[in-house]
Formats: sequence, C-alpha cells, structure tokens
Amino acid sequence: MMFTRRTFLMGTLAAAPLLTGRRARAAAAPAGATTITLLHTNDTHSRLDPFPGGQGNLSHRGGIARRAHLIRAIRKENPNTLALDGGDTFQGTPFYNKYLGTLDYELMSMAGYDASAVGNHDFDGGVDGLVKAAALAKFDLLASYDVKQGALNKVVKSSVIRTVGGLKVGLFGLSVVLDGLVNPRLCQGVRYQDPVEAARRQTDELRNAGCDLVIALSHLGHTGYLGEPGDLHWPQKVAGVDYVVGGHTHTFLEKPERVKGPGGWETAVMQVGFAGVSLGRADITFQGRNRVELAGLALDVRAV
Repeated sequence: MMFTRRTFLMGTLAAAPLLTGRRARAAAAPAGATTITLLHTNDTHSRLDPFPGGQGNLSHRGGIARRAHLIRAIRKENPNTLALDGGDTFQGTPFYNKYLGTLDYELMSMAGYDASAVGNHDFDGGVDGLVKAAALAKFDLLASYDVKQGALNKVVKSSVIRTVGGLKVGLFGLSVVLDGLVNPRLCQGVRYQDPVEAARRQTDELRNAGCDLVIALSHLGHTGYLGEPGDLHWPQKVAGVDYVVGGHTHTFLEKPERVKGPGGWETAVMQVGFAGVSLGRADITFQGRNRVELAGLALDVRAV
C-alpha cells in the first residue's frame, strides 16, 4: 500500500494497545477534594514512530500512538487532565523533512494536547512554516517572545486560562534566546524578552485574573543556555508558579525538583528527556481553592 498522509493518520493513533493498570490510573482524591492531572512531553523532535530495536535503553520506546493512548487512558480515569508540551516539536526525523511540522501538530491535536511551548527548532521552517503548521494545531502555542509586529501575532500567545474541575488554570510560555540558535531570516518579527521579567509579569497577571494554579511551559533548559536563567534558577526570583513543564536540554528526571522562591514559595520543576520516550505526570490536589498536594513522576512510553 502506498504510504500517504491519510493512511499514516488513520493507522498511527489506532496502532498501539490501550495502556492500562497502575501507570494509567489517576490518583484518588480525598473526599471533597479536586485533583488536576498534568501530562507533558518536551523535545519530541518529530519522533512519531517508536525507536527501533538496537537503540539501547531507547529501543521500542516512544511513538505518538502509545503516547496518545496513555493520555486517553489517564484522562478517562480523571477528566480533569491537561496535556502539555515544552517545545521543539519539530526537526529530527524524515517526517519533519516531508511534512515540515504539519503532521506533528495534527497528530498532537488528535492525541488531545491542550498547549505547547514554542521551541527554537520550531522555527526551522521559518515563521511562515510555523504559521502553516499552527493552522492544524487544535491547542494553544505559548511563548514569551514579542510577536506583535509579525506573522505570528495571531498564532502565538503569551498565556491562556483554562477552567478545569471548576478551578482556573493559567498557562504561560517562556522562550529561549534565538541568537546563535536560529538563523535570523527564519525568525523575522520575533523579539526575545527577558524570561525572568516575562515570568513575573505573566504570573502576576494570571494570579490577578483569579487563577488557582499557574503552570509555565518553558523552553529555557533545566540549567539555562548561554548564561540565561534555567528552570532551576528563574523560579528563585518569581513567586506564584506551581509547576514548570521544562524543555530544551533533554534532561531526564524521574520526579520534579523543588525550587524555593520569594516568600518561601515552592515551584516544582520537571523535564522528561526527549523524543516522547517518557510522559511526565503531576497530580495536583486542591481542597476548595487551596493547593494541598503535588506529586509527580515520569511514565515510560513503550510497548506493553
């Protein structure tokens, strides 16, 4: 059978068995409490199929089909679930060479993603390429870049608010410096902004808008890039962020790291490697509008 975009879309998300059991079961909340589950990836780099055998500990791991089934299984157990990504969706396999990111965003939409950061590699097809791919994204694209003067003005947002389980969840993007990473002709009209100031501004705006939970989708890197503050650094200067979905440095963490900020505020920072071989999960429990517990881990994405 000839390989076409249509046959790939029809076969991919139906190909893997539904993941069940302990890894797909949402945590039970105490009586009267609400648990919001966050699921997240980063730096998937067009790895739409699992890794083949012979790749060491990456063998048979990843693939959008298995990830989609895992997201669906967890969301079935807990409808109060958000699926998020830390950016660099594009570039890395022949799927990107052929479809320039449109297939990635289409499949992520089918998998049920709610929002994604914009990473530096997401500009590899230029601003026009990102705009074209974004037309197939049924989720929000978030960044701290100033895009008011360019073609991304109506495509990329700085923040969004979702109502989940009766609670207001604020999501905002943080973006890596493009100098030295992206050819200037590929990111025309995109202006870098200081991520600490952007985080502080967005957090204040979201909290003032009544958000009960604030989540950063960051493509700054776990420890930063070229002197920039990383996800272990900027929360030390910004109070009010509950959880960071990290990306850029392909850092594998088994559970979130806790960073103390102003006034003793604690931010959980997480990143799950690359290529979709792991799916980050955080269960955040509220009594009323007060956060009382946050537990996180990395789930293996492989054949079962």
